[in-house]
Amino acid sequence: MAEIETEYVGLHGVMRHFTEYFGALAHTFTKDQLAALGRFLDQAMVQDSKLENAVSTCFLEHVHQIECARHLMPFVSQKTKERMRA
Repeated sequence: MAEIETEYVGLHGVMRHFTEYFGALAHTFTKDQLAALGRFLDQAMVQDSKLENAVSTCFLEHVHQIECARHLMPFVSQKTKERMRA
């Protein structure tokens, strides 16, 4: 929470908060929303960057832990699936 109190949260903070949000509400996402999220995740994996690192370490590595991988699997590329860890 201290991170939220600062003016700058950063990509990692945003992805950590999104992970919590998605974990709680993934079952409410429409197929169109999941497809859009899948496209975003796939694009983030295209090249090494701060965004790729934040998406990988703060979201994809935890998708199984928050029990939401099944919602995303039909909508992401093989490369993105490989970043999701059990």
